[in-house]
Amino acid sequence: MLLIAIALFFTILSIIEYRRLQAARLIIDNQILYICQAKIIAKNRKEKSIDVYISCFGILLDFRLIRFNQNNVYLKSVEISNDFIYLAYGRDDRSQTIQLLHSPIGEGELADVMERFQYETGIIPKMIR
Repeated sequence: MLLIAIALFFTILSIIEYRRLQAARLIIDNQILYICQAKIIAKNRKEKSIDVYISCFGILLDFRLIRFNQNNVYLKSVEISNDFIYLAYGRDDRSQTIQLLHSPIGEGELADVMERFQYETGIIPKMIR
């Protein structure tokens, strides 16, 4: 009986991790923007360099997965400049903001990224100079 319970436990964990892997693949395959070695600033003001993938399905911050349009979590706003991106996401009653610092983006690529955000998410990014 104990072996069956352990096997069931590991099967459930495997299914959960497989779903996370599928969501991460979906984000990577449909990325709007990939930032290699982005610096993320959390609320406690600690900086950390990570790889970031952003798509209309969510954000992949190294191993942290933020899914949009599931469990009432939605992308609310996007602000882009040459050096950073602010992403606000969350539920209706509360939201979180992520500031991603990245290497400078050229004007042409920046316009392309803003157009892809609008086309794929329906949110019009705000340009910050």
